[in-house]
Amino acid sequence: MKMLAVCVGEEGYGVRLAEYVRNQNSCLFQAQVFSAAATLTDYLKLRSVDAVLLDEKFYDEVHWQRYDGVLCLLGNGIGEEEYPPRIFRYQPARDILNEVLAQYGRMTKEKGDFLVCKKNMEVFGVYSPVGRCGKSRFALAMGLELARHRKTLYLNLESWSGLAHRLGESSGGNLSDLLYFLRQRRDSLPERLCGMVVTADRLDMIPPVRAPADLAAASLEDWQYLFETLRCQSGYEAVVMDIGDGPQPVEKLLGMCTRVYVPTISDRESRIKLACFLEFIRGSVCGELAPEIETVSMPPAASRETEGSWAEQLLWGDMGEYVRRILKKSNGQV
Repeated sequence: MKMLAVCVGEEGYGVRLAEYVRNQNSCLFQAQVFSAAATLTDYLKLRSVDAVLLDEKFYDEVHWQRYDGVLCLLGNGIGEEEYPPRIFRYQPARDILNEVLAQYGRMTKEKGDFLVCKKNMEVFGVYSPVGRCGKSRFALAMGLELARHRKTLYLNLESWSGLAHRLGESSGGNLSDLLYFLRQRRDSLPERLCGMVVTADRLDMIPPVRAPADLAAASLEDWQYLFETLRCQSGYEAVVMDIGDGPQPVEKLLGMCTRVYVPTISDRESRIKLACFLEFIRGSVCGELAPEIETVSMPPAASRETEGSWAEQLLWGDMGEYVRRILKKSNGQV
């Protein structure tokens, strides 16, 4: 965990800002508040601090020349010099944190450092050629179950997903924004990701795209870049990719997955669609993936409800129990 020092004249302001940082489950930083520059200076003599958000009235150029972390000045956001970067203080805490993260990401990229290295990250792909079979409920339940045991990210790649309504109002960004940053290849993705993530019962999620065209604009190289970045520069140990019948090439996305689950139902039409899909996969460029595909017959609609949020109901209801059996069967453990 990286250390962010917040040093502002208004103690209440600093406390609220630090509290916001602490409540972000996927944030790289833990925050420490200082109300005076002298106190922060003494602290820096004892401990390493990765980033400092400093009230511009406390800034002394000569003194801070010796600091080798990220320094951002909080004030009116105006300054002629390029460094230190200046951040406007009267904006949402989310935007302030995102600017600090972006500056930290640029410095990390210039130094060639990696934040974390997770070579064993698994990507779970969930796709079905069968409509209205409970695919997304299955994928979400899988993400929630995996998140109980390891740090997990859920990505919904459907053209029109209802997930945004479940997550409620979120102005921190969505998959459309993430795909834009993927194409730019400039800012450090893990830091950008922190500002977009919404967490439900330990599972990190990126709100879905605003329009199908945003999915269509993403290339295979963009997705490869995302997964490689997550694998090498994030703490995620598992990613659940809920793939819809959108403009993206399904077979190529599935080819990037460690495991693939294809939910289906037992009626004749569904069996025909499933057979056509498997035949296509075996004959495609991702034919070597076919043995790794596991078809799963969806259980009947939930017959009981549990108390709590939609995430708790999904995790501890019939679908959650079904997913736990599938994961145990697939690997012997979650």
